[in-house]
Amino acid sequence: MAAAQLSFACFSAVEHGAWLALLLYAYDRGGVAEAGIVAFAALVPAAFLAPFAAAATGRLIGGAGLATGFGLQAAACGAVATAIATGAASTVVYGAGAFFSVALTVSRPTLAAVLPAISSGPAQLAAANSISGGIETVGSFVGPGLAGLLLVSGSPTAVFAASAAVMVIATILAMTVGPGDATAHDDDELEGPLTEILGGLQLLRTEPQPRLLVLLLSTAWLVSGALDVALVAVAVEHLDRSEATTGLLAGAVGVGGMIGAAVSLTLVGRRRLSGPIALGLMATGLPIMALAASESLIVVVVLLGLSGIGDAVSDIAGRTLLQGLAAQDTLARVFGVLEGLATAALAIGSIAFSLLAVSVGLARALLIMGAILPLFLLVRLRKLAEIDRARPAADPQLLSLIRRIPIFAPLPAFRAEQLLVNLRRTELSAGETVFESGSPGDKLYVVQEGSALVELADREVEHGPGGFFGEIALVKDQPRMATVRAGTDGLVAYTLERDVFLGAISGFPRSKSRTVKEAERRLDQA
Repeated sequence: MAAAQLSFACFSAVEHGAWLALLLYAYDRGGVAEAGIVAFAALVPAAFLAPFAAAATGRLIGGAGLATGFGLQAAACGAVATAIATGAASTVVYGAGAFFSVALTVSRPTLAAVLPAISSGPAQLAAANSISGGIETVGSFVGPGLAGLLLVSGSPTAVFAASAAVMVIATILAMTVGPGDATAHDDDELEGPLTEILGGLQLLRTEPQPRLLVLLLSTAWLVSGALDVALVAVAVEHLDRSEATTGLLAGAVGVGGMIGAAVSLTLVGRRRLSGPIALGLMATGLPIMALAASESLIVVVVLLGLSGIGDAVSDIAGRTLLQGLAAQDTLARVFGVLEGLATAALAIGSIAFSLLAVSVGLARALLIMGAILPLFLLVRLRKLAEIDRARPAADPQLLSLIRRIPIFAPLPAFRAEQLLVNLRRTELSAGETVFESGSPGDKLYVVQEGSALVELADREVEHGPGGFFGEIALVKDQPRMATVRAGTDGLVAYTLERDVFLGAISGFPRSKSRTVKEAERRLDQA
């Protein structure tokens, strides 16, 4: 586990630092226009190839997938460093940079597949996910900061050479990650990403509220792409400072993102999220507009930090609101489309800002790009507020039932409400079989009325209203341990599919810990 997290830390720092160095190299050659074109050219293939590249490496077991992705990134960084150092044509450098951009898209989904396999249980997996999320946030400002230091005394060559060395270390670390409980995947899994994308597009075509949120979040990523290019021009042209200052500016955005993520914790349990989304969008765009009139380094750093805070708040609140609109299988497709659109939006934002800066000047380009989100908000604010009201109304009695269950009690309100969307009611007559011992474990059962009788070797265990059963097979990934029948008064229960149940508690260590402990306690009793 430690090796996987350390290797991901190397990746996160290199991702942000080397990308910044590539933009600086392009800026040196042709100013803001060439920087935008290069960002666009590197991100477009990444947007199209990312799902398929991730599926290919996802078929590898254990750390092999991580090592493959990190090795590709090491090779790409080395190729860029060599091309720059030997004076190769810029097209060669940019081609290697595009290879680097595509290779970057492999690591996150691969890590997401590796962590569950090498975790000893749900509690450790929750902790691992929290650590990797923190690592990524820290990398967003450590990477650019270190790149800026290297640029003070060197050139983009030094950044990419150092990045290649770091990724070699990451590759070696990843190779020590064992297979855990991973199993090989069938070859037909490569069709999955295309199926998910097409299915997600169809859903967004017919569902206006998720479509608005996906469009909003994608627009925010478009502004982020513009800001990547703008940071270089602001440091050199607007502030009349060295290119190394770009690292400081990028780091300010990263620090703002960390603060924004912390601020977003206050949103947990809030049903109305359109307000935080609106404030986040305004806080993202208005500071970018203010950059046009700011020539003080301190003021610019503060403005970029505020923009980072706003971006994090709007992104987290927007995704949370999107989670509350539909069932889990629908959301998986919608979020799949969102991830693809986000990368494409980064590319469009990069090229759009560079074209604006060339045609109307840097200051006006900042004003225009910064105004996109506030204007979008003004046009769609009423529709955004309607989404809050469109979230499925929570049945107070059913929500109270869920809240009384110990394994669900630690969940924030929005996650508990999401469970309600996925619950399915079932009724059984007295003595009717719920499931047989040895049958596949596919659902968790929550008793609302009546009772369920669990038939153990030497006795029966009864679960009445507020009780739950079936979690052992889900947590342990094994067949049912006992036969369960409806009690003498029959049984009214709500069920959660296995993937929905495990996904619901995946980010909450207390829920996972309670689930595991309860499953182990019941196993001991059995």
